[in-house]
Amino acid sequence: MRYNFPSSIHFSWGESDKISEHVKKFNPSRIIIVTDSDLVRIGLLEHIMNHLREAGQEFIIYKGVQPNPTVSDVEDGHQIYLENDCDMIVAIGGGSPMDAAKGILVLVNHQGGIEDYFRGASNPRPITGNMPPFIAIPTTSGTGSETSRGAVITDNTNRKRVLSSSHLLPDLALLAPCLTATMPPKLTAYTGLDALSHNLEAF
Repeated sequence: MRYNFPSSIHFSWGESDKISEHVKKFNPSRIIIVTDSDLVRIGLLEHIMNHLREAGQEFIIYKGVQPNPTVSDVEDGHQIYLENDCDMIVAIGGGSPMDAAKGILVLVNHQGGIEDYFRGASNPRPITGNMPPFIAIPTTSGTGSETSRGAVITDNTNRKRVLSSSHLLPDLALLAPCLTATMPPKLTAYTGLDALSHNLEAF
C-alpha cells in the first residue's frame, strides 16, 4: 500500500524486506544507517542488512544515537558520513534515530554547526534543499517522525531544541508492522498511547 503525505509512504507487514528495492531507486554508492545500540544488540537490523548485502549495496552503521539525541550525536554521525563517503541516509528506530538523522541531513550540505539551524537561534540560518536521499523506517508507533518536518535535538546546555523545515521530510517512509511485533509489552502500550494522542489532537 502506498500513500503520499507529502513523503511517499509504503506500508505492508514486511515492507522493510524490500529495502534494497527502495534504495536502488536512488542509486547510492554508500549508505549511512542511523540507529541506536539497542536495536543492533537485539538483532532487529540483521534482516535489513542482509537484504542490502545480497543486493551488493555498501553501507555503514552509526549506532551512537542516545534516547534523546544530542548535538554530539549529530556531529559524530555527520563525521562518519563524511569519512565513509556516504551519499544517502537511512534511519531505523524510534524518534531518536530519525531526529538525529535529520540533524545529519542538515550538516551534509549546510555551513556552520547544527546549533545555527535551531528555531530561536540568535542568528538562525535557513535550512534549504539539496539534501541527500533520506529513508525512514520506524520500529515503534507513536513519534510520527517519519512523516514530520521537525526534529528535537538536545543542545550542550541540556535544553531540547527544534529543527523544522519541509526539507527534513524523508523521501520515503517504510512502515513495516513486523518491526514492532517484538517490542516489550510496556513499550508497545506507551507508543500505542502516543499514537492515539496524536490522532486525538488532530481530530
